[in-house]
Amino acid sequence: GKYENTSLNTELEVKTFKKKYDEIARRAYEMLEIYKNSTPSSSAQKTIAEHNKAYLLSLVYEDEERRKECLEYALSVMENHTRSVYVKYGFLQTGVNKSIGLIREDLKKCNAKIEEHKKEEKEEAIKKYWEAHPEEKEALENEKKTLKEKIAEKQKEIDELPEVKALAALEDQISEKTKARDELGFFKMKEKKALQEQLSELEARKEDATKDCQAAKVPINNEIQQMQQRMNEIMEELTKSRSVK
Repeated sequence: GKYENTSLNTELEVKTFKKKYDEIARRAYEMLEIYKNSTPSSSAQKTIAEHNKAYLLSLVYEDEERRKECLEYALSVMENHTRSVYVKYGFLQTGVNKSIGLIREDLKKCNAKIEEHKKEEKEEAIKKYWEAHPEEKEALENEKKTLKEKIAEKQKEIDELPEVKALAALEDQISEKTKARDELGFFKMKEKKALQEQLSELEARKEDATKDCQAAKVPINNEIQQMQQRMNEIMEELTKSRSVK
C-alpha cells in the first residue's frame, strides 16, 4: 500500500525479462529499501517511479548501449531532482547517495563492457584485414625486424665509443675512492682530506667527460631516432582500425 504510487511497472511482458527476474527483483527491493522510512510527496513518488523504470530497463536490455542510456537517464533523474525534492520531503541524504552510488557502479561496469566490445571488434577487423593482405603484412613485419636489429647494433656502437668508456672509467674511480674515504676511521683526517681532493679533481674531469660523451652520442642517437620513428609508423600501420569490405 505504501508504495502503490511507486510501483515498478516497466510495461514489458513478463517473458521479456524472465531470465533476469531474480536480479531485477533483488535490485528493485534494494532500491525501495533506500526509501523505507520516508513519506514522499506525490512529486517525489513520480520521480521514484521514473527512476525505477529506467533502472529496471537497464537490467532487462542485453544491448550494452541501450543499458547505458537507461542508466544515464536514471542517474540524471536522481542527480537533477532527488537532492532537492527528496531531502525537502524527508529523505535521508545517505539513502540518496546510496541510490546514486548503485547506478554509478552499474554504469561503470556497463561502460567497461562497451569498451571491451569495441576493442574486440577492432581486433577482429584488424585480423581480417591482414588475413586479406598477407604480403603487405609480411613486408612490414620484416622491415620492423630489420630496424630492431639495426637499433641494437647502434646501441652497441654507443657502448664502444671511447668517450663512453672514458666516462665509465672515471665513474668507477670515483666510486672506489668514495668507498675508501667512507671506510676511514674518524681520526684519519689527513687521509680523508687527500682522498677528498682526489675526488674533487675526478668530479671536475667527469663533468667534461660527460659533455664529450653526450656530443659523441648525438649522431648515432639521431640515426636511432629515425629508425625508431619508422618502427612506430609500422606499428601504427599494423594496429590501426580497419574496415573490412
